[in-house]
Amino acid sequence: MDPSLYEISADVQDDHWWFAARRRILDTLLSGLGDRRRVLEVGCGTGANAPILGRYQELLGLDMDQGALRHAKNRYHHVVQADALSMPLSDGCCDLVVALDLLEHLDDDEIGARELYRVLEADGSALVFVPAFAMLWGVQDDLSHHRRRYRRSQLVALLRGAGFRVKRTGYFNFWLFLPILLVRSLWRLGRPSLPSENLWTPGWVNRPLEALMGSEAWLLRHMDLPVGVSLYAIAEKAAD
Repeated sequence: MDPSLYEISADVQDDHWWFAARRRILDTLLSGLGDRRRVLEVGCGTGANAPILGRYQELLGLDMDQGALRHAKNRYHHVVQADALSMPLSDGCCDLVVALDLLEHLDDDEIGARELYRVLEADGSALVFVPAFAMLWGVQDDLSHHRRRYRRSQLVALLRGAGFRVKRTGYFNFWLFLPILLVRSLWRLGRPSLPSENLWTPGWVNRPLEALMGSEAWLLRHMDLPVGVSLYAIAEKAAD
């Protein structure tokens, strides 16, 4: 990811509507996974998710960017600078692994998925977020150095190929799917030079957008959404 984006994320992650709403969705999805003690966030970045993950007894953040970890280090019990494709962690060292918008950055997402599987103990759970649908490719994908966006079937196949038992998959950021599709389709026609999308939101619409996207946290307790800008999966490492 472009190093400048880490500085942007660190500045806006506590209040920006997208980060705040995503934390509400994260909280909802984690609530169904039961009691977990040793939690690893792979690709923790600047620590945007720590307000939710920090409730666990032991929270480890891993990222390969030293600048990101400089912001994250006070939000986790421990941080490790390492490549997600070769984590310096022992097999079965955690009972929950969280990878939120990580796999799309990796040159080889199959190796990345196998690494997530390896560090989980038997009966451990993984929660994965990835961007959905190639037709939604936009400036943020370029700035973030994404390699791909995923269809649901691709994410399921990836996780199953690594050994996971996939328990649930679905979409979020449903309400804004059509507006984002329109804006990004127009952008691809002209490809103007634009800054990170995290800077585009005027302050006066920040709270309404957070409320709109955040409302999906309640919906996800009761139903699966038919489409969305992002895709999630909950998977388990089956006991031998």
